[in-house]
Amino acid sequence: MFNTIIVSFSFLLLFSAYNSSQNMIGQIYQQQGYNYLGNISLFVVYAAFTICCLFSPLVIKKVSYKYSIFISCWGYILFLASGAIACSCELNQDLFYCKGYIITIVNVVCSLLCGFAASVIWPSASAYISDEAGSTENKELYFSIFSSCALGSQLFGNLSTIVIL
Repeated sequence: MFNTIIVSFSFLLLFSAYNSSQNMIGQIYQQQGYNYLGNISLFVVYAAFTICCLFSPLVIKKVSYKYSIFISCWGYILFLASGAIACSCELNQDLFYCKGYIITIVNVVCSLLCGFAASVIWPSASAYISDEAGSTENKELYFSIFSSCALGSQLFGNLSTIVIL
């Protein structure tokens, strides 16, 4: 149970940040002068997610569930970092990485990595929770805890956005 709560809480934190930034990305990038970069980034994330789902079982077989989840988290963190880099250019436009084409390349690459990470993290998390639950009777409880945290990230992410903004 302890491991399930840790993984669930980790998903709550990670996806609170990701979902709230994903919800605002188009508007933020447009305000920064990158007209369609937010929409392009999200398109790339979900296109990569869709395609990479076909190959994710091969990756998961090579690495354990636990390590797949850990490594996949970094794909989401890179996506968030690419957004932070783009937003930092508002105050420091003379920096070398603030050129429009560099920001676009960084965002598209990080979006590809995030899409790949998404295709690995969800099946890995499901398999990990299923293994942790053990018996069929426990699976409902374990998946309920995990799902409430994973889906509750929308609530907490949007509430934190309201407080921060």
